[in-house]
Amino acid sequence: MKGEEVRMRTFGKLVVLAAAMAFCCGARGAENGGSGGNGGNGGSGGRTVAGYRLPSSFLVSCPVISRLGLDGEQVQKVKGLEATAHGRIETVAKASVGDPKKRGEYYKKRREVLGELRVEIVGVLTPEQKGRYQAGQAIVEKYEAKISQALKDYLRARREAGKDEAAVAEVRKAYYEGKKPLVAEMNRLLDEKVGQRVKPAGKDSAR
Repeated sequence: MKGEEVRMRTFGKLVVLAAAMAFCCGARGAENGGSGGNGGNGGSGGRTVAGYRLPSSFLVSCPVISRLGLDGEQVQKVKGLEATAHGRIETVAKASVGDPKKRGEYYKKRREVLGELRVEIVGVLTPEQKGRYQAGQAIVEKYEAKISQALKDYLRARREAGKDEAAVAEVRKAYYEGKKPLVAEMNRLLDEKVGQRVKPAGKDSAR
């Protein structure tokens, strides 16, 4: 296997991991057709540390949690949990500076920390909110699988296109055009089954 192909396959695995992770975390940018893994307007759209884009708040970026209408006390609890989790992620990001081989390690740890954070946030919810959360997560996971597969197909087609810029542009266009209706359908179902997005309660908005 040629060095360039190995590089592309490794890059592809990281992109799929980051995209799936960000989408599962609720990349808000996906509503506008953005790529969850590439940040969009949320999910991975927090501040940048050591060249890594840190997560933004679940309160505004998560397509499910942002629809649950958490009260002021719940919002403050979630902010505290997020501050701790984001601090752990930032530590790993700084430790990965200057070592490309640690990128995979960073994304693996980030996924682990965000998974733990999600469980902690669910613990803050009321029984009624937990029911809506579970319904919403079932919808998100269904579409996450579809979009992750579309991304894998795109990366494979991009490798096959090689250095043909026109062909690369076509497969990229096809990927985004194919993803947009999936995201729109997901959000429509979330609006119906979970509710409309609501601004976090409290004086300070989540970032």
